[in-house]
Amino acid sequence: MTYAVLKSGVSLTSFNTKIKIFLQTKDKNVPETLLAQVYSERYLYGNYENGVVSGGRIQYLRLFSIIALLILIIACVNFVNMATAKASTRIKEIGVKKSVGAQRKSLMSQFTLESIVTACIAMGVALLIVALLLPQFNVISGKELTLNFTPELLSGLLLITLFTGIFAGVYPAIYLSGLSVLNGLKGRLSKKSGGHFIRKSLVVFQFVTSVVLIASVFIVYKQMDYIQHKNLGFNKEHVIWFSSGVLESNMNKSDDDGGMTDEQIESFLQILKNTPGVVNASNFKHTMMADFGTTTGVNWPGKNQEQNAQFAQISGGYDFIETTQMQLKEGRLFSREFKADSAKIIFNEAAIKQMDMKNPIGKVISLWGEDKEIIGVVKDFNIDKMYNKVMPVFMQLDNNNWASNFMVRMEPGSETATIERVKEAYGNYFIKGMPFDFHFLDESYQALYESERRVAILSKYFAGLAIIISCLGLFGLAIFTTQRRKKEISIRKVLGQSATQVTVMLSSEFAKLVLISILIALPIAYLLANNWLSGFAYRIPLQLWYFVGAGLVALVVAMLTVGSQAIRAANKNPVNALRDE
Repeated sequence: MTYAVLKSGVSLTSFNTKIKIFLQTKDKNVPETLLAQVYSERYLYGNYENGVVSGGRIQYLRLFSIIALLILIIACVNFVNMATAKASTRIKEIGVKKSVGAQRKSLMSQFTLESIVTACIAMGVALLIVALLLPQFNVISGKELTLNFTPELLSGLLLITLFTGIFAGVYPAIYLSGLSVLNGLKGRLSKKSGGHFIRKSLVVFQFVTSVVLIASVFIVYKQMDYIQHKNLGFNKEHVIWFSSGVLESNMNKSDDDGGMTDEQIESFLQILKNTPGVVNASNFKHTMMADFGTTTGVNWPGKNQEQNAQFAQISGGYDFIETTQMQLKEGRLFSREFKADSAKIIFNEAAIKQMDMKNPIGKVISLWGEDKEIIGVVKDFNIDKMYNKVMPVFMQLDNNNWASNFMVRMEPGSETATIERVKEAYGNYFIKGMPFDFHFLDESYQALYESERRVAILSKYFAGLAIIISCLGLFGLAIFTTQRRKKEISIRKVLGQSATQVTVMLSSEFAKLVLISILIALPIAYLLANNWLSGFAYRIPLQLWYFVGAGLVALVVAMLTVGSQAIRAANKNPVNALRDE
């Protein structure tokens, strides 16, 4: 990576064009492209494809923004349903106001203002909750966010509050202000079905969103679980790796010669192997996980010269393959018994397939102009993210200062004690006071998917919040429906229906709404899940139970919510309702 400061007024686009032209003057067939990017944009826009920015963390930011907007809309729908459900308690107030001359416009303004005031109170409560939960959110997200009330933030919060208040209050204002004077003075709700249909449609929208979120959480969790437990082609468990320290004898050497020599590396490896609890040890270059070099400098007999095949390269010492427990398919591994192994090379299956090579053992290829004899082929293994297929990889013997990272495999169950012994050996071999900064190989692998893991955790909270808010909306509609049908319920009870039969009748209507929501949500959830999984070269199959399970969760929670109100309505004394007539 190179950092550059451009002159004032220089266009980044024109600068990138000049870089591309410059590269072509050196080699017209070079497949790689250099790209200059504003430094501040790298965090959110860190993925590249074909020489252009193709996304990055910004995708998760957009995802959560959409989810937050959907949850806000669900909450607005709740307000609509609850406001209209309470119409029966305000219908006489509206009738009296209209009878003394109140205009519909003034009533609409009143109800809209009430909605905005409610939104303002909600914003205050929300900010208090954010302040309380922000430390835990920082733990989950791995950030250090603070709540600073800047003018920009306050302006944004004000706009969101006003938008929410107006958006949530428009329909209730229209509905309530449209009630007739006669019905208002009699305390009767309108029997028009249009408003009721709208409320049912809003509940369906709520549960469609909730089911999609629940299904998405299931699928993200299963994919992350699959990634964590997939056979990578090597054993990442019970392995630590760390970089070399500085030897006192090397301190006065130049930068080029200041690293460890072959003899020093071998000496330290022997100390590690003799440490109790250590199964094997080796040295290597890079960091093993998604930090490897690539090259197009591999040539073989019969290669199409227009083909720019990329190979990942791993440089390691003796016992590297044995320490990682990669599986040898054919041939042999690097060995101290063969003095000329620095001129040999080992490929994985994908590389042999890339070269379309039959019986590769003993054949000679060219690597950066030097002949290398193939002595072995290992089975495919993953060192990159699961978004990408297994790359063609070659491994070469490298026992010099360029491969000065060390890997130690430990006996299972003895990790803590073994690490302490390795730390002691490290302190005794290198300059005193050098920090022993080690990493577990399995944790290095998990770190590749840290963003996805955090998305999975946050998605669970979002899905839970969505289903809770949706159930509140359903509860509001249940109140409205039972209030509107209280005389019908009473007549049914007088005619002999039991409280259980009335409860089932009321609950079944809401069950139909949730089932409609599930039918609408399932294809949407499938398309979204399939689109997300398409980014992985290795992915779980989409099974029916992921979606059916999400629907059942929503249905059960909804029925528990509605059932309580239905039971309450069914057990009321019918005399009280009929006496109002």
